[in-house]
Amino acid sequence: MYPNDDLAVFYQGRQRDSFDASLVPDATLHDLAPEALADYRQARAQANPDAEELRWTDEELLRALGCIGQVERGTWCPTVAGAMLFGTPQLLRRCFPMTRVDYIRVPGREWVPEPDRRFDTIELRDPLFRLIRRAQAAVLDDLPKGFALPEGDLQRQDKPVIPQRVIREALVNATLFESDRGNDQFVARYFFHHFLGTDDVTWLAQFKDALLSPDEAKALIVVREAGAIDNAAYRALNKVDTLAASATLRRLRDAGLLQQKGRGSATYYVPAERMSLVDKPGEDGANSALSGNPLGLSSKPEGLSSNPSALSSNPQATEHDAARAALLDALPGSLAARLGAIGQRHPPQEVQDLVVALCALRDWPVNELALVLRRNPEVVRQNYLRPLMRDGRLAMTRPEEPNSPGQAYRAVDGER
Repeated sequence: MYPNDDLAVFYQGRQRDSFDASLVPDATLHDLAPEALADYRQARAQANPDAEELRWTDEELLRALGCIGQVERGTWCPTVAGAMLFGTPQLLRRCFPMTRVDYIRVPGREWVPEPDRRFDTIELRDPLFRLIRRAQAAVLDDLPKGFALPEGDLQRQDKPVIPQRVIREALVNATLFESDRGNDQFVARYFFHHFLGTDDVTWLAQFKDALLSPDEAKALIVVREAGAIDNAAYRALNKVDTLAASATLRRLRDAGLLQQKGRGSATYYVPAERMSLVDKPGEDGANSALSGNPLGLSSKPEGLSSNPSALSSNPQATEHDAARAALLDALPGSLAARLGAIGQRHPPQEVQDLVVALCALRDWPVNELALVLRRNPEVVRQNYLRPLMRDGRLAMTRPEEPNSPGQAYRAVDGER
């Protein structure tokens, strides 16, 4: 004796038409969504503007795609393929209730970190063309993003840390996975460590005794790269409230990983000595060769190198870092954190706003601005100071002596 399911498979195998081409009896042409057809036409026109099917009527297009079939002479109804590609959500729920995408958000590194809040689920049900786009948009909204400013462009471009083609491939494979009439499923899980390189994971492993959560690990990565973090930056990074952000940052401070600067609303955090002793990923040279274990130092004088050229000899860089740190310590915490977060490819408008904020506090010489901005003095003069003076946001303290060695810059009254 064969189970009923096996008999059904053998019986269906005798059919001339495939499962996709079989008709959906409880459906009419009114159950096909016109907007889904319009999406298909738009996508086809982008691929080939001269495609002949773009000139066909909706019925001719559906027949050519095998999305409708004839029940009786002159009566048409959708096939399974037609319902999947162009069916309304009502048709899909009525005839194919299990055909949907469940996007499950699981917080933390464990499946059930909180008994009362196991996970969040978003149920997506739409024609296939729109379903893949909606699922992709939902995933992209939850991923951290970087940004790029292409040469010559005024608007930045946000890019997810996981390439978009990887997300698209996973979703397309999940929704178009070939059925063998079994219990098919396709699961794609992305965890925080998937967003990091091997060097980042190795670097974080040095703090495993602190039992860092994923949110705390992200905060340490930001501090390592930007040099500082405050409550607002932590909230934006991990989508938590003010109290939770403050509690976490204090915990990292108490663990010896962060050092608190400023007071009240101007509080911010910089790397503590423990983080400073740990090498950054990919860092070479003398610093990466230093051992954090004093017992590992050799007590034999003959074991010391006699090659003076091998010693680190860049005291100027150390002096610059010390001078920059002194300037940052004199600033409000939020402004110092903004300065610590800028990179070499930061949008010029945001850097100009920072320059104005600095010059609203006191008069700044170009060399000090170049030091805190980590830029060449001539770059600061050409890219920031001159445009700001042209816009009337900055002024010279000695306008009658533009090239004076004591020249400094201040914000105009309206910017103070």
